[in-house]
Amino acid sequence: MGKHQEAAFAFAYKCPHAGGILADGYIDALGNVVCPLHRYKYNMENGRNVSGEGYYLKHWPVELREEGVFVGIGRGGKKAVACGIFSAKIGCEYLVDKA
Repeated sequence: MGKHQEAAFAFAYKCPHAGGILADGYIDALGNVVCPLHRYKYNMENGRNVSGEGYYLKHWPVELREEGVFVGIGRGGKKAVACGIFSAKIGCEYLVDKA
């Protein structure tokens, strides 16, 4: 997960290029996550590689709520599953699809 200008983002643990651990990288001034191995940059909002190499970073929607941080992890029919990290536990719930 990453945060830029009060927005939270969830994305893959490893860079799709060479498997660099993105938690060991950084978020640049434009809000891109930067891989520590080769400095490939990815837009945290849409997963697009912005440094020109053509890779795509898997990402998920995030909601910040009073109860905790919720990350959308999948879809099933007309419902989306969201899991959250709460003060002492992790839980999941089904959300009504807004689309």
